Amino acid sequence: MRDKTVKELMGSISSPWDEYRNHPGQVALFKWSDIQDFYSGIVVKNELLLMQYLKAPIESDDVRERLFESMGESEYRVEATRRLYNYVSSISSLADHTMRLIKDYEGSKFDKKYKERLQKVIQYSEFAFLKDLRNYAAHYQIPPIGYIIGTNRLLGRKESFLPVIYTGDLFDYEGWSKVSKQYMIDNFPEIELIKLVNTYAQSINGLYAWFFKQFNSIHGKELKESELIKRRIIDGQIG
Repeated sequence: MRDKTVKELMGSISSPWDEYRNHPGQVALFKWSDIQDFYSGIVVKNELLLMQYLKAPIESDDVRERLFESMGESEYRVEATRRLYNYVSSISSLADHTMRLIKDYEGSKFDKKYKERLQKVIQYSEFAFLKDLRNYAAHYQIPPIGYIIGTNRLLGRKESFLPVIYTGDLFDYEGWSKVSKQYMIDNFPEIELIKLVNTYAQSINGLYAWFFKQFNSIHGKELKESELIKRRIIDGQIG
């Protein structure tokens, strides 16, 4: 017996549901759902885990006290780096998944609108900096993350704890883009981590809120057609 290709093996199995599964509405839904699951299940969760860690000592005296008793700045920056790296890396993977999907719509109005909106996001200085910081952490060393304690250093701010990245220690790395270098200069001597992540997250979340809304206008009719096929198959099996 000759070997069969994967396509031949798949083609040898027939089911009443093949028409439904292979309908353009269901094929599109599967691809878009994969992106949405990655976004909500990985990217958003990584964002929440990061922000919870950064904000916990600010919002709770007990957490701040336990943090100072049990760990120093070194341990704090390692955990902050781990969560920040996971978040930014998941955004990078999400972008790759999205571009793979966008290829199906090359040259369409949706394709053009997405790329226009994406361009606005990547023009943020925070976007360029965090992208380079991910490479810094992956290929150079753990970023100089720490915290400022007490209002005397915070120029009248209410916070008694502020997580930061010390920019003066970053310039030895040669992998910074011009935009990232300027961002570090503009925010010398330290970048507020919560403000940085908030600005970054808002731009990303705004892009994907728009993105997912486009599905119904593009595939709504096909999806309804596929649901009619599903209903017909179910009625046929019941009858």
